[in-house]
Amino acid sequence: MSLGSYKRVHESTETPRQTEIRVLRAINYALRHSVENQDRIGLMKAALNNRMVWQVFLDDVQHQDNKLPRDLRRSIVIASRSIIQEIDDNIQAELDVDFLLTMNENVIQGLIAGAAAEAQLASGIAPATTP
Repeated sequence: MSLGSYKRVHESTETPRQTEIRVLRAINYALRHSVENQDRIGLMKAALNNRMVWQVFLDDVQHQDNKLPRDLRRSIVIASRSIIQEIDDNIQAELDVDFLLTMNENVIQGLIAGAAAEAQLASGIAPATTP
């Protein structure tokens, strides 16, 4: 199977949640790599990609058909606006890359936890709860 065929199969079987995790991980990698290599252009590209993703999140949760719980949507709106503002205000100066990485990682962990809970529900096992 060619690489292109493998990629098409992979993309066709990937859930939206898996896509979001993959994209955020790729952005975090690019942000870290750019900082480690003092690559200002790479950092700007990674930050702008990050901004686009968070703009999509913002647009999605503000859509009237979004089925996420209201409090979660509100939290995503606040996070999205904070990230977009950080990038808009500081892309030419000193970005708070740790803030961007942390916010992305928090979403990644939430998406992973949500996927695990969905898998448990699908298998008939009740998800673990914390006291």
